[in-house]
Amino acid sequence: MWKYVIFFSTASIFVCHAKTLSNVDKVERPEELESEGTFESDMKLTLEQRTQIEKQIEAQTNRLETRKAHADLSTRWEDGIVPYRIEPESAGDTDVILSAIEHWESKTSLRFPQYNADEHTSFISFTKQDGCWSYVGHVFTGAQEISIGNGCAYMGTIAHEIGHAIGFFHEQSRPDRDEYVVINEENIIPGYERNFQKYDTGTINTYQVPYDIGSLMHYGATYFTSNGLNTIDAVNPDDQGLMGQRTGLSAADILLANTMYASPGGSYYFCFQH
Repeated sequence: MWKYVIFFSTASIFVCHAKTLSNVDKVERPEELESEGTFESDMKLTLEQRTQIEKQIEAQTNRLETRKAHADLSTRWEDGIVPYRIEPESAGDTDVILSAIEHWESKTSLRFPQYNADEHTSFISFTKQDGCWSYVGHVFTGAQEISIGNGCAYMGTIAHEIGHAIGFFHEQSRPDRDEYVVINEENIIPGYERNFQKYDTGTINTYQVPYDIGSLMHYGATYFTSNGLNTIDAVNPDDQGLMGQRTGLSAADILLANTMYASPGGSYYFCFQH
């Protein structure tokens, strides 16, 4: 654990400079492309997950208290082993999919063996459907799909979707996000405001890992912009350029994955209310 803390501290000294995009410059990133049945554009939820998140949103909108929640332990892949299979329609993306898997294996304690029906009951299934998306956590027995659709075959984008599959939600959904970023609702495409929802500590467990603007799971500064202006600004201007990177896992991403999977029976982010 100590080495990750050192890395996190060291990584924080790297600063990039932000650029506000104009309407002409605006480029839609793969995760921004809306796919049918997705939540926040690139996550698919079970009915129970979606119902509980919508209850949380409604409660926050109406300033209501939510009942105490507890973690749903089934979202964790047992022993940090995540079998995978690349479906025939995704065969052309094999190299980049494997590079994303290798990235996760080289940085975390998670292991991604190739699916073997004699050894595994569940696995992530890389398929080529409409857009880039993944279910969140381990939610199905058998095949659990990750779509690497047209325009999605980049190592960072696939690594981001694998992050959802192991249980990560988007970083800016954390309960402490207002200390680090400002959401500019006036710049968000009408109807997409829910993509920027913040959840309370009953829904998101941060495992005391610091908020990370440079997380692989963080939105970029102009995601879902209606006018080319920033939808998210960093409270510390020096952090602005770190936002939305898809180069690879940040030190905090690595620490969080290793912490959540080292916890006995532990699971990340999503909690169900009962």
